[in-house]
Amino acid sequence: MIAPSQEDIYRWCEEGQKRYKNEIPPGFKDAKNKDGVRMYSDLILWQETLRYAKKESTNLIFITDDAGFKKKCG
Repeated sequence: MIAPSQEDIYRWCEEGQKRYKNEIPPGFKDAKNKDGVRMYSDLILWQETLRYAKKESTNLIFITDDAGFKKKCG
């Protein structure tokens, strides 16, 4: 997997600010318990996972025990 660039991280954090104001998962519940870039860690992981699946043209199953992280993708 290709590491995200600093631009990617900034863009995803900006997106996270908008998403979290509207309580759009993944990760908006982390905003209460984390600060800085760490509050967007679930969103960043999600974006990296989607990027990988798209690049590889493959389906994937993401398994986690994080109760707030539920999303179905086609």
